[in-house]
Amino acid sequence: MKIHSKLLAAFLALLLAALPLQAFAFSDTRGHWAEETIQAMTEKGYLSGYPDGTFGPNNTIRRAEFMRILTSMYGLTERSDAYILWTDVRSDAWYAPCMGAGLLLPLYPGHYIYPEEPLTRLDAAYAILMTHDIEFDYESTSAQSMGDYAGYAGDADVCAVISTALDRGIMKGTGSGFAPYEYMTRAELCTLLSRLNPEEADVEKLNGIIDGLIDDVAASAPAQGVPGTVEGYSEEYEQVLFEMVNTARTENGLPALSWSNALAGIARNHGADMIQRGYYDHVDPEGRGPDYRADAAGISYYLISENIAAGNVSPEVIFDGWMASPDHRYNILDPEVDQVGIGVVLGGEMGIYWVQCFIG
Repeated sequence: MKIHSKLLAAFLALLLAALPLQAFAFSDTRGHWAEETIQAMTEKGYLSGYPDGTFGPNNTIRRAEFMRILTSMYGLTERSDAYILWTDVRSDAWYAPCMGAGLLLPLYPGHYIYPEEPLTRLDAAYAILMTHDIEFDYESTSAQSMGDYAGYAGDADVCAVISTALDRGIMKGTGSGFAPYEYMTRAELCTLLSRLNPEEADVEKLNGIIDGLIDDVAASAPAQGVPGTVEGYSEEYEQVLFEMVNTARTENGLPALSWSNALAGIARNHGADMIQRGYYDHVDPEGRGPDYRADAAGISYYLISENIAAGNVSPEVIFDGWMASPDHRYNILDPEVDQVGIGVVLGGEMGIYWVQCFIG
């Protein structure tokens, strides 16, 4: 029997229209409290499921994933050189082009964005307020209604972010309160996104800021210099700087740091690499920062930071310059670090290259 093509097309259209939407649902979201929201957000393409047909509603979201979602949802800048904003983002990372969105998250000293870390509820609230250009309301007392208020009552910035997010209906509390430092799940993120309207954000203004900052960083990056020769190392200067670090920490009521030969090794190697390849930066020409160097050396750490300087001057001049810089000073006085390694390498265009590496 021959079926007319138009009749066949009409029949197939009716058949597909009659299929229930649940036939396309994820295998692990049926009956979940966020089932409808998950379906709506995945249909818009903001999130996707896993190859095995699951969504993982209770899995946590990494900060890099959140930045990719913000970029897609709001149409934020994607640039191949966006990674230069951050010390800990490699140029070949899958999320590197979306790193401009990181400027909307809380910022950390040393230009770290911690892309692989889970997203906290506070991170998400902060980023959404920034994306929609909503000022934090320091006068609001809404945060005080949360059951866990005592845990962050002393931090005015956290209280302002929570109060503003609550007042604007962007986020709600959990069973224990607002839980700002708990990790956000994929289901919770879908619910948050469902409350937002990207058209209410001034994307042109946001992208202007992001592009401008990337351009500024690119323009101010030290130019590639002339490859040089490593002439040696100064253990004397390394020891002087080590003593200065611990003196500064003691004066500020902080415990002294332990010396790490392993950290000193990667600090020396980084100084030597800058000399031999003619650059001056925390990130090498391949986009690899101190975390990569520590990983390659098999060093375990919870957090890692780095100070660098260059110039044929005394250790006192170098250290005073670091202490006068907020980011460098923070690394030296960070209460969460407990080890340091220092490399002072002689040679190259600047004469001496100074590297401090801290871990906690």
